[in-house]
Amino acid sequence: MGSLLHRPSTGVIALLQDRAAVASTHARSILRGKRSIGDRYGLALGFDLLAAALAAEGAIEQAAAARHMQARYERAAHAVLGEERHERLMARSDRKGCSRISWGR
Repeated sequence: MGSLLHRPSTGVIALLQDRAAVASTHARSILRGKRSIGDRYGLALGFDLLAAALAAEGAIEQAAAARHMQARYERAAHAVLGEERHERLMARSDRKGCSRISWGR
């Protein structure tokens, strides 16, 4: 898999630069890769980015559908972790801040 699968920020940056079509393409690439490995959390992030990109493109109905899928995968990822572990991870990320999170541990 390409390195872009691990960089949702590339799509966010494209959105901030008013390049919604680039962000949408990037989100779809993320979704293909994450779907191929069954990464529910990655799918939630990909659908979140896709929803924002589609909304920026004016495709409101498609954006709403993508947002619905994002919520579905977020719930599925949360269920896999369990409530206690999810809360511990969220508290840990709050303490560390986004720039200091060790994603592999």
